[in-house]
Amino acid sequence: MDTGHDVVVIGGTGVDTTAYVPSLPLPYADTYAVPPVIDRIGNTGSGVALGCHALGLRVKLVDLIGDDPQGRFVRAHFAERGVDTGWALAPQGTRRSILLVGPDGRRTSLFDPRAAPGERLPRELYLDAVRAARHVHVSITDFSRHVYSDLRTGSDLPTGSHPSADSDLRTGSDSRTEPGPGTGPDPSTGLEPSTGLEPSTGLEPATGTVPGAGIVLGGGSVSTDLHDWDGENDHHRDFAYSSDLIFLSATALGPRRDEVMRDILERGRARAVVCTEGAEGCRVLDADGFRGFPAAPLPGPVVDSNGAGDAFVSGVLYGLLSGRSLDDSIPLGAVAGAHACTSAGTHENPIAEADLLLRAGGATGPARTAGPGQAAGPAQTAGPGHVRGTRPAAGPVQAGGTGSAGEAAAHLP
Repeated sequence: MDTGHDVVVIGGTGVDTTAYVPSLPLPYADTYAVPPVIDRIGNTGSGVALGCHALGLRVKLVDLIGDDPQGRFVRAHFAERGVDTGWALAPQGTRRSILLVGPDGRRTSLFDPRAAPGERLPRELYLDAVRAARHVHVSITDFSRHVYSDLRTGSDLPTGSHPSADSDLRTGSDSRTEPGPGTGPDPSTGLEPSTGLEPSTGLEPATGTVPGAGIVLGGGSVSTDLHDWDGENDHHRDFAYSSDLIFLSATALGPRRDEVMRDILERGRARAVVCTEGAEGCRVLDADGFRGFPAAPLPGPVVDSNGAGDAFVSGVLYGLLSGRSLDDSIPLGAVAGAHACTSAGTHENPIAEADLLLRAGGATGPARTAGPGQAAGPAQTAGPGHVRGTRPAAGPVQAGGTGSAGEAAAHLP
């Protein structure tokens, strides 16, 4: 009997404290009277884990968490929903975000990463789970990068035709090497010693993308969400170049969007890069080239755009792990992201499998563009993106943020 998980999520839990404000940016005033300020489950790993769980996937989440009221709140939330978890202590406390949400659903996130230099996930917390998992999703918390050396390499992944929806993608032998006696992480890097591995991630050098090969998740495949990466911040590079499926937002890329997507595909392990653009839908690059997908119709008025990006990721992972092609999985992600925009909170009400499939209907396949320089077509509704509302000029990496469909709000009634 298969006891492995469909998805193991590494890192990225925390608590969001949400304040609904009259406008963004918020003009200076000594005091604003606001509706009740609410603590809710938050951060990107929580969103992907809860979203995949709601869609019927077998999920495990592992993370470092504080022994504090916020940590107890997070543990209780996952336990009440029956999500398998593994926790280790973060002495500095649980990650938190203060979310200012405007009337149109846009948000500004003030993220407290509670990062501690040199912190690591204990290998015994995740090693058995990732080796038995069909897929691993790595949040961009700093300590998560050190897990890559224990993950199956992209060269071991299946390619070509997509299996049927009810097939087990974890077929075939597991080529990952068991740790031998006397081995262990290098104290300076936390990575396993091995010959010929990339020094930053401990993975075999990429051999390039096979022309025409579609991405198939399973057998220990790896994804990550770079959120609003600008293509330059070094924090994101290990994640960008060490995962098989990359999600990111176009928010900070500007005219360099296609250039950054090509760089990820050419320099890293990725088989596919998915760049979300809010109301404009999203853009995909793989061995078959660029193509655009429209946003999904909103099932109701925008309430809160927090968590839409993580919902999008969950929907795409669900589609791929159900045996669908990437082109047929993207619309499922768009439907999940649109649903999140109409629900209060970050991850309070992820879409269920039956609702996802009902709303998706027959709307599968891309709205193809004529070329890399063209837009994906007219914006129809709110799609997945990652808007911070107002971006600071400088500051710490916002690794724990969740995606939103905020840039679509201007198009909504």
